[in-house]
Amino acid sequence: MENVELIFPGGGDANYAKVGTDELDKIAEMPGAYPEFSQFKELPAWGFFIRHADGISFKNVKLTAKAKDYRPAFVLDDVKNSDLSGAKTSAPGLKRLFTRNCKGIRK
Repeated sequence: MENVELIFPGGGDANYAKVGTDELDKIAEMPGAYPEFSQFKELPAWGFFIRHADGISFKNVKLTAKAKDYRPAFVLDDVKNSDLSGAKTSAPGLKRLFTRNCKGIRK
């Protein structure tokens, strides 16, 4: 992703944010269909939840959450060789990045 600015509503549930990253296995995987975010209720990230990916890159990308959000901007699960250093986040959230089972992530 390159040269974009994305504005998200934010406002994630504070109670969910505390357990959301601990329950990544409960988020259904749908390899035969492109899942719409609304199928999952609330996702663990206010910006990007990235799973099973290799080589994701963000260059000159700005993410903004309009409302306070306790979830991280990025949640990466089983992601390899990816570069998030070109992503800037603007939100009153508690944490920018959460990773699980990741290798070679440039922050």
